[in-house]
Amino acid sequence: MSKYSHTPEHGLKIETVVRFSHIYVIQSLGQAEFHSGRQLYDKVLKKQAESLGWLNVVYREIDTATQLFDLLEEIAENAKNKKEMPLLHFETHGSKEGLTLTEEYVSYIKLLPDLRKINVLTCNNLFIIVAACQGAYLRDILIPSLGEESPFWGVCGPSDELNGQILLEGYSAFYEECFKTENILAGFNRLQEIGESHGKDFNVWNSEYLFLLAFRKYLQNHCNEEQIEESVKRLRAMAKAQYGNYIDTPERSEMVRKRLGSADGQKVSFENMKSKFFMHEQCPANKNNFNPSFDDMMKMKI
Repeated sequence: MSKYSHTPEHGLKIETVVRFSHIYVIQSLGQAEFHSGRQLYDKVLKKQAESLGWLNVVYREIDTATQLFDLLEEIAENAKNKKEMPLLHFETHGSKEGLTLTEEYVSYIKLLPDLRKINVLTCNNLFIIVAACQGAYLRDILIPSLGEESPFWGVCGPSDELNGQILLEGYSAFYEECFKTENILAGFNRLQEIGESHGKDFNVWNSEYLFLLAFRKYLQNHCNEEQIEESVKRLRAMAKAQYGNYIDTPERSEMVRKRLGSADGQKVSFENMKSKFFMHEQCPANKNNFNPSFDDMMKMKI
């Protein structure tokens, strides 16, 4: 188990844990292209697995979305039946919205259910590396997931466009440093150093930080005065349609208004969403491992 301590944007320090026992290198690149995933597997990861003894590395080449979804289902089954803790490493082309495989395009949103399934089975330990142009934007699938279980523990990838040679150099250094120091943060630092030397940015986002960021945006977008009144009207109409006029009272409207607009009401919503998002019921240890606070969220600047 490795400790993770990273200061992302806006200065909020988060400490948590993540584990993995298997690395799945998933490559989808044309025959004539530089096969960065295959080289990473042959030159770095396979040797690390042989040296460490506990690490298992699986290399797969895919061409279609069907093959990708079949592989994700296989990984989920292994997590369920064999208790594997996978790290997914994608080597493909990409954009802010998704992955471009050799034969078709797959949006990140379409990957959401499969990634969430794996992450639930591993109790929020799914770490995803997207070694593709703008791969860091996989983080954005977390925003519509705020009311559901998290789809990953964390995401690592570049924020801009870059070539396979830089990806191979950066992630080779990342893994070598991780295993040498037994410290994921040290690996991230090496990755960012490599990126900076080429004028490129690699980003790391973890689910705690993204949850706080998403909830803060939720408050801004849905808990301002205008939105609260719209919500009160909508909830009154729904209650009246289901239960009749007797439920639509000024007192009940004021209760809803306070729930949405008061700090106490917002804290209740925060705790309920956090418990669901970090699977506190299914994975009791997550109450300690993944437990960001309402106060942390209120300190953020966005």
